[in-house]
Amino acid sequence: MINTIDNLLPHEINLKIINHLLNTPNWSFPSDDFEEKKHQLNNMLYKNKKNAGFMLMTFDSTRDINLNTPLNIYAEIIFYKIQQLYNNKIKNIIRFYWNYYDNSASMIFHQDMVEKGYVSIVYNMHDNDGGTEFKDDKFIKSKEGQAILFESNLFHRGVAPKKTNHRFSLNILTTGEI
Repeated sequence: MINTIDNLLPHEINLKIINHLLNTPNWSFPSDDFEEKKHQLNNMLYKNKKNAGFMLMTFDSTRDINLNTPLNIYAEIIFYKIQQLYNNKIKNIIRFYWNYYDNSASMIFHQDMVEKGYVSIVYNMHDNDGGTEFKDDKFIKSKEGQAILFESNLFHRGVAPKKTNHRFSLNILTTGEI
């Protein structure tokens, strides 16, 4: 099941979030595995392959990561608004991953979690022609203020914009159901 919620945050707040993202260090290639990051760098430099965008992890309960940043407050507001709309069926925050894609990025299909009982939320902070694609060929174009909710074991991928140059989004991984 894939659901969307529109107009979660106002335009002015989305701009504040993007401003924080632009001024936050520690962006990295999107992978949990250091060896995979080296492989990505090798592909980009020596095989001229596209990048997979960049990721900024500001919270991960499984790794005891919790950066002292306003970004986490914004992400919590998004989470709690959605939790309220879903009558507390969405339970606990597992992680916050902020994503950045330029128009040269190319991502692969993946699952945020293999097991059932997890919900992924993709929040879009601005309009662009990128989006989120699911393996069943469903594509949801990035729309400012929109959250996309889906079971975390669904194969999906971020899609970089082509006409616009940049895409920022937030991925929240939670326990629960939709």
